[in-house]
Amino acid sequence: FPVTIKSQTIECFSGEFKAVVEKEMELTLKRIKKNPALSKYLDQIEISRKQDLYIEEHIKVLCIVCSFIARSINWTTDLSLQKLIYVSYLHDAPFLSHPRLAKISNLKDFDKVKTKLTSDEQKLLLTSPERAFAIALSDEGALPDTSQMLLMQKELPDGTGFPRRLTSQKITPLAAIFIVGHDLTNEIMAKKDWSLETWLGKAIISLPSIVTGK
Repeated sequence: FPVTIKSQTIECFSGEFKAVVEKEMELTLKRIKKNPALSKYLDQIEISRKQDLYIEEHIKVLCIVCSFIARSINWTTDLSLQKLIYVSYLHDAPFLSHPRLAKISNLKDFDKVKTKLTSDEQKLLLTSPERAFAIALSDEGALPDTSQMLLMQKELPDGTGFPRRLTSQKITPLAAIFIVGHDLTNEIMAKKDWSLETWLGKAIISLPSIVTGK
């Protein structure tokens, strides 16, 4: 199952896995489109494609990676995959009018660029998990736990994430899968010569208790 982003092709998924993910993505998108307030975010993703493919490609890879991680640990219920895909589509919704902010994943990256951001952009970034949480909370058709997953999306196991600086003991299992999947997705999109082994070496240092379960 080759996934193409820009000039990269990722060939590590089977046709069977492709069919499972595509089915769940289709069901989740139908769920989102039923809510006019949420459907507008899908429209904005379509519009942003003409200017910057990053968010669309990021979502595409994130859905696949999170689903693959869930499957690799035998968390393959349709409901779990739909939750991960739902969160993948909505996690960057606050940034659709500010796509460059979507590339800032943590407070360390934020500190490097914050002097180049306006005060409004800084506030938007730091409150983005709460904003995504509010979007899901307003969706009557949202799957259970997805709003909390969106709120936890920027947390890190050592407590250096935001907005609540939760540690691994407070991060829910599906949110943990999403956080790890998001980190791997960033690696895939940033490096043409990415490798799972190299990423795992870094991840065990930066995300130890989530990656190792200890």
